[in-house]
Amino acid sequence: MFTQVLGRFFKNMGKFGLGILGVMGVVAIALPGQSIQPREHGVRIATKPAQTFSINQTFNPVFKPIIPILKKKTQVPLWLPSYIPESDGDIPLYAQLEIVTAKNYSILLGFDSQCNGATACRLGSISGEKINSQNKLLKGKKITLSRKRQGYFVDATCGANCSDSTISWQEKGYLYRLAIKAGDLKTLVKMANSTILIPSS
Repeated sequence: MFTQVLGRFFKNMGKFGLGILGVMGVVAIALPGQSIQPREHGVRIATKPAQTFSINQTFNPVFKPIIPILKKKTQVPLWLPSYIPESDGDIPLYAQLEIVTAKNYSILLGFDSQCNGATACRLGSISGEKINSQNKLLKGKKITLSRKRQGYFVDATCGANCSDSTISWQEKGYLYRLAIKAGDLKTLVKMANSTILIPSS
């Protein structure tokens, strides 16, 4: 009788032990893309790793010829985009300085090194200036940009030719504006979100 009871006990313990091992196996197995992290009381659980984001820290090479001049002549922090529409196409894109002073700068984007703003070769412009009483109020559709910036989008108007679509924002006492001829909202937002600060030295 004792032998039968003892045998049944070990048989049940075997089932119970396998059940525990099965539960522990479920707890300890991580899904694809997850990692096993230690937890108190010796129990390990599956946790998702923290997301990482790759940020493009390189300005668009179209600005390379003019950056030394900008650094030398303006006190406005240079926020320049790494993304410019059509800059990777078959036709070369050029950046020309229209204005550069201590308090402001304006860069013309065109498909000719001597475009000078002509409609046929002009793509758009980039500008930065110190905020003053005349430019501190921005108009347009409010858009949330990266770095918690409040952007303002103004759509182009088209007749015989199309004007620029613009997106503007203020940052640490300065006003920045990106303009693309007949550009759409998605393109301007992508361009604004790609801006990086060019070191002053």
